[in-house]
Amino acid sequence: NYTYFPPGKGPRNNVGYNAGCTNPTVQDNYFVGVGAFEIVNCTGAITITGNTLYGSISGFTAGQYPNNTYFGSTRPTGVAVFIRPNFYDSRRAHIAIFNWDLKTSVAVDVSGILAPGDTYEVKNAQNYFGQPVASGTYTGSPITIPMNLTTITTPVGNVPVQPTPNSPEFGSFVLIKR
Repeated sequence: NYTYFPPGKGPRNNVGYNAGCTNPTVQDNYFVGVGAFEIVNCTGAITITGNTLYGSISGFTAGQYPNNTYFGSTRPTGVAVFIRPNFYDSRRAHIAIFNWDLKTSVAVDVSGILAPGDTYEVKNAQNYFGQPVASGTYTGSPITIPMNLTTITTPVGNVPVQPTPNSPEFGSFVLIKR
């Protein structure tokens, strides 16, 4: 999982909710938010390892599960890019970019998804029906994804709080091989 709630906003990421859980394993996630991660009403063997957490934690202490990276309220630095192939469509992948350095663009290595000569488009998940934010013929070099995006699709229906762009700090994208 790769979660993002802007600093000072959003609910907690949690396991257990009100119903609780038994023997949970929380491994290799990237949790960002006011409440980065919380364990609620869980029993048995609890495994929490390999996670990155930026924000508060609840229901456990960092000392109980030391094999994680805890930032607390200290802002991370650098850029973290995650690419996940779509299990249902081999021509698609999902890209999450945590742009802690607030760069205007980020170079992304998609060599595990595309082969040289493939044509591609990159869609901003917050404005999926808009124009691609990047497109072309893949050369084997990293592709450049802009992080200064300001247009998002207006939600349909009764939405009490209108979403705002996550750029430049966070971006979620869909890579499509054409």
